Amino acid sequence: MSVTSAIIGIITATGLVFVAWHFVERKRFMSRRKLDDTGLLDLFVSADLDASKALVILKVVGNNYGIPYGVLRPDDRFDGNLWNLDVSRMGFGTMKLRTYLIKKFGFRRQIHFRPTSIDGLLRELAHSDTGASPEC
Repeated sequence: MSVTSAIIGIITATGLVFVAWHFVERKRFMSRRKLDDTGLLDLFVSADLDASKALVILKVVGNNYGIPYGVLRPDDRFDGNLWNLDVSRMGFGTMKLRTYLIKKFGFRRQIHFRPTSIDGLLRELAHSDTGASPEC
């Protein structure tokens, strides 16, 4: 076996691991009960959080990570289960979400994504002083 074919084999195996990992994480999300908008708002919205803004952000997160927004939960983490879902996409879901937040809300933190959970993101947006109106 030549060195080249060994390297190709390792790259192929690594790629297969990432694809399998993505499907395992996706299956975990998809096994959750899909909530309608009212059920999601019961989980996510508090007195200081605008319901329409919260739903738009949930839709954007779901779209960027390739899952229905109805399966998202407050404790889903950008440095945990969402990242595991996004790693096979080389972080493009996270990158697109950051770009959206910068564009729509004027966030300037491109390097560090401070909120670690969806709940943290929504709370930070609720307390942002941008006054921007989110759109999908």
